[in-house]
Amino acid sequence: MPIKILNEQIADLIKKGESVSFEYKGTLNDNIKYRLSTYFAGFANTEGGLFVVGINDLKETVGYTLKKGEREYISEQAKNCRPQVYIDIEERDYNGVKVVLINVPKSENKIHVDSKIRFPIRVGSNIDYLDITGLIPLAKEKLGLDYKTKETENLLGWGEPLYEEEVKTKIKPEEIELCLKAIQRVNKEVRLQGLRELELLAYKREMFDEIRILDVLEELLKDKESEVRKKVLYILQLMLRIDNTDESKQKLIDRYSLHIVDLAKNDSSPGVRSEAIGILVDINNECIIEIFTKIILCESDELYNKVRSDSGSGRLSGETKLKFKSKLLEELDNSQHTENIKKRIIEVLEDVRRSPKEYF
Repeated sequence: MPIKILNEQIADLIKKGESVSFEYKGTLNDNIKYRLSTYFAGFANTEGGLFVVGINDLKETVGYTLKKGEREYISEQAKNCRPQVYIDIEERDYNGVKVVLINVPKSENKIHVDSKIRFPIRVGSNIDYLDITGLIPLAKEKLGLDYKTKETENLLGWGEPLYEEEVKTKIKPEEIELCLKAIQRVNKEVRLQGLRELELLAYKREMFDEIRILDVLEELLKDKESEVRKKVLYILQLMLRIDNTDESKQKLIDRYSLHIVDLAKNDSSPGVRSEAIGILVDINNECIIEIFTKIILCESDELYNKVRSDSGSGRLSGETKLKFKSKLLEELDNSQHTENIKKRIIEVLEDVRRSPKEYF
């Protein structure tokens, strides 16, 4: 669908610079691609906005034409937000070259999370992430949420309204059977849909004591399909972040940490490895130092950019963060490393120094 903005208006926006509702990039590299769901959710949660590819940091029109599969990839990143963000994409002639426009409408009655289960918003030209103290006012503004009423809207705009007596109750036997029947099927799409059902249940049901669910999730971490392995990791991370009491967290760590470390080190899928590394950061597992350092020094730009974008390494705490910074500084002092490796090390050092408040 054509985006209703004139080239003269785009020129005026570029002249003023990036803002709460305007962002531009010179190209669509891997690092930007991996952050698209964050940009989209941030715009939708705030005032909506326009994302332009083909304008560099100096406000120069360098142009950009979508490569094969990139339009579909951009759309998929909007779908990866929860709930889905609806966008319009247009390739347009501008200043004698092609640029890509992505329009993101403001969501009036939904709050979106990005692919890493964070609540991004635009603060000026920057992205910030809401914690619960910022999320409650936004929920009241967008949803008219009243915590004193019996019935409340689902905070993320998913499915049916939730009732107080349903919030974080025990999972029902029929819900267990529905999920188990689906996720144990041979058909990959059925397994994925079963995991999707389980993902939704994670928001309103206690699952840490459901041994059959925990057993099948453990088994699916070895599934031959990378999409299934990645979805299981996503659900585990969701459980850790929603039910993050010490007891609940320890149950997951005791059962799954060795599997997650193995996936973070050895999985053939960059997406699975990135998801596993994100969980290791969440649980402050010191294996992250060895794994992430090896990726910085040895792995492809694709994997490095994805892990760096997704891991949220600033969430590491205490002694682990200190050890990681010490290791990175030691590697930075190695004269045998290329300039690209040194650049990577400096980038990750800056990420590690970020305050946990910048992450959800």
